[in-house]
Amino acid sequence: MTTGDNVAKHVAMASVATGSGAALGADEVRASAGDGRSAAAARSPAKRDFALAWGLAGAVLCVDLAWFPLSRLRIADPPTFLADLAIILSIVVCYLALFGLHWYLGDDTHRMARVMSRVSERSALVVHGFIFLIVLFGSVVGFTYLAASIGWPLRDAQLALIDRWLGFDWPGFLAFSNSNALWARVLVLAYDSSGPQLILLYLLLGLAGHRARLAELSLLLSLTAVATVLLFLVVPAAGAYAHYAPDARLFNHLDPKAGMWHFDILLGLRNDAAPSFAFEGSQGMVVFPSFHTMLAMLMPYAVRDVRRLFLPVAALNVLVIVSTVPEGGHHLIDVIAGIAITCAAIALVRRYSRI
Repeated sequence: MTTGDNVAKHVAMASVATGSGAALGADEVRASAGDGRSAAAARSPAKRDFALAWGLAGAVLCVDLAWFPLSRLRIADPPTFLADLAIILSIVVCYLALFGLHWYLGDDTHRMARVMSRVSERSALVVHGFIFLIVLFGSVVGFTYLAASIGWPLRDAQLALIDRWLGFDWPGFLAFSNSNALWARVLVLAYDSSGPQLILLYLLLGLAGHRARLAELSLLLSLTAVATVLLFLVVPAAGAYAHYAPDARLFNHLDPKAGMWHFDILLGLRNDAAPSFAFEGSQGMVVFPSFHTMLAMLMPYAVRDVRRLFLPVAALNVLVIVSTVPEGGHHLIDVIAGIAITCAAIALVRRYSRI
């Protein structure tokens, strides 16, 4: 439930390292001219996917900007908020500088110029991806804060009822997950890996020059994130821990705040006369559907053609999905909904790509 906030925190730090990290791609400058032609051919669908991804992220941002003045929310610390915006702007300037360098060196045939052009191109691709993640997750987190401030009735009782109808015993699964300290620790680490995984994936795809795959992933993230926040708007929930209120001994091997990191903020948004919003310390509010589950499906899908990466990434993210119940505090139906939405988004993008 905190993936968006984790991603936003890691992105700015990762972008600082991009300029030096992109040098890893310089060796590939020796590739044939055919590689340049194939890359150019891939730009058209990549531009389309990036445009759609940015369109969805921008739409959520516009809703936030229109909704915020009409809501009860207030900026917690305006100077800090402006400083955060300045950091984002500096990353945009970094992207423009890298893109400009690539464009300037585009027709230069000298070997060093070709190396610098390739490095700047791939660095710009990574930084562009980071800017997109900041805007997307900043917008959706802002939307969830606005949605939570409406104070509509929580639906945990109905979600728990669906779980029982499916034959799922949430307290029993929590006790099982906590029965072994090592197993519980593995689940905690797996759950916490989602944000760093996504940052690393954007770095790897960008530095390797996989523009089309990065654009596809960005579009899938936008589709699933928008679906997530819209469902949160109509099906608000506090989470399984808030609903069942298990004894602390039932999760003493898990995080002490498992599934409850957001709870105090959620109550404040629902009940305070003038709740505040700040990037620092913000938490994801979404319970239904599970966005961790969506990320856990999208990350192996993004490396489906890379044999050395697919199996370990898929195995890690199976653990992430399992961890969403005991560590993330999700109902089982949250996970099922996350799987269904991700499958629908992938099918939609694959069908769209053939048009």
